[in-house]
Amino acid sequence: MAEGYKKNSITLPGAVAMGTGAMIGAGIFVRARRMISKVP
Repeated sequence: MAEGYKKNSITLPGAVAMGTGAMIGAGIFVRARRMISKVP
């Protein structure tokens, strides 16, 4: 994952996009777990 890494390669928009994607993914994961736990 860090093979093509260069210093300062992460830009502000990139960091924001990664953070937003992580938050959305976490929200979907939590919601899916809640739905699964509600199934008898």
